[in-house]
Amino acid sequence: MNEEKLFTLKPEFNIGKNLLINFLIWLPISAAAGVESGIIYLTSSKGPFPYLLAFSVIPAIIVFVILMLLAFLNEKFDYKDTEYTVFKNRVEFREGFINTQITMLLLADIKEIHLKKSLLQKICGLGTIRLVTSANTSRTAVPGLHSTGINFKDIKNPNEVFTDMKKAVEAKR
Repeated sequence: MNEEKLFTLKPEFNIGKNLLINFLIWLPISAAAGVESGIIYLTSSKGPFPYLLAFSVIPAIIVFVILMLLAFLNEKFDYKDTEYTVFKNRVEFREGFINTQITMLLLADIKEIHLKKSLLQKICGLGTIRLVTSANTSRTAVPGLHSTGINFKDIKNPNEVFTDMKKAVEAKR
């Protein structure tokens, strides 16, 4: 295979975006855990009411902090070990902290290229580029890899990368 590398991309880990999304996900779950702990305390104990705080709010805070920390570390390691390399004839998607997986996609097989910027990505100057193929695969559980292509998630300078990808794909047609 032609090994001439055109460029390599890594997703940009944005702490603010990560914390905001995880806060919105884990706060309601943690609050529900605290409410449940409080209900269990009230129905099974005749203890003084001030202890309700210790059996509802404190467990909710502990659950929230643990979930936020785990989610933060998981995404940080995922981003650290993800890499997209574009060669003259193919794209390689590498990921994995413990188990490494490499997926290759031929540029000639790419049928469409899409650029997407969510509100948070726009604020952070990031974007997602999706390379679509007509291929069909069963490996849809892999983040960033889809049954019909690959997503370059949270890429800096997405407009420039989009243009570069279009040129690379058009050169193989």
